Amino acid sequence: MLNDSTKPNWIARIALLAIVPAAVGGWLLNEANHDKEPVAVVVSTGCDGFKADALKLFDNGETVALSGAFAPGDRVRLAIDFKGLGYSWDLTGVLATKNVKLTGPGPYNSNKYTSVTRDKSDVITSITSRGEISGFGTVEVDVDVRKAGDGAITIKKTGIVPSLAAPKVTSASCIASGEKSIRPTV
Repeated sequence: MLNDSTKPNWIARIALLAIVPAAVGGWLLNEANHDKEPVAVVVSTGCDGFKADALKLFDNGETVALSGAFAPGDRVRLAIDFKGLGYSWDLTGVLATKNVKLTGPGPYNSNKYTSVTRDKSDVITSITSRGEISGFGTVEVDVDVRKAGDGAITIKKTGIVPSLAAPKVTSASCIASGEKSIRPTV
């Protein structure tokens, strides 16, 4: 017969007993906070500060808004890479456009929606572009601002699954109306 003369590893057993409740408590805390709306970081900008503000957009979280006042003829470009599940984006005001492209190495799933609101005389009063993206993809926005006004780009983390990496602005520029040279992009 074989005799086992090894003693139990009590340190490992105690550590395991401490880890399991901590993991379960973390999961329960996450589930309790799941229904709460995350606080958005809002950056106000215009064409002059657009690039600098866009580059630091995700420094403080995954739910952010970049908003500002724009003039007719401003050209706004923005590309954001996503690496994770469950994001939504909204373009409102003068930055809302139907021409949002979704590209990337994939795989990714996406949906795009555009809604147009008209007044009684059939004049467009607002356009909202929104969509969802999950996976490895890029949202590309290229807007020629047609009328003066405020506009915003809002990105929200909608899923509970952690992302592989925070979204990243890969290029941003705003060419103000009347400018002849193109500001460099990132």
